[in-house]
Amino acid sequence: MRLLSSAVTVWLFALIPAASADSVDLGAAEAQFKKSCSTCHVAAAQAEPRQGPNLFGVVGRTAGTLPGFTYSAAFAAGDKGIVW
Repeated sequence: MRLLSSAVTVWLFALIPAASADSVDLGAAEAQFKKSCSTCHVAAAQAEPRQGPNLFGVVGRTAGTLPGFTYSAAFAAGDKGIVW
């Protein structure tokens, strides 16, 4: 189910027009990451992963390929063609 919801999330973001860098509120984005994502993820260079993989440098990375992180069996069995 988690893999499915991740795929749906990626699909939904594909439908949203990309915001220009000038229109992004970085403070709000950081606050949302801390509220919604930081329990499981970290986004800092060289940081150890938490329950989820480190998201530093995730853009352009193929899903399920962070060295040293053990992905769930469900995720490992999923589509390997997802590039964030």
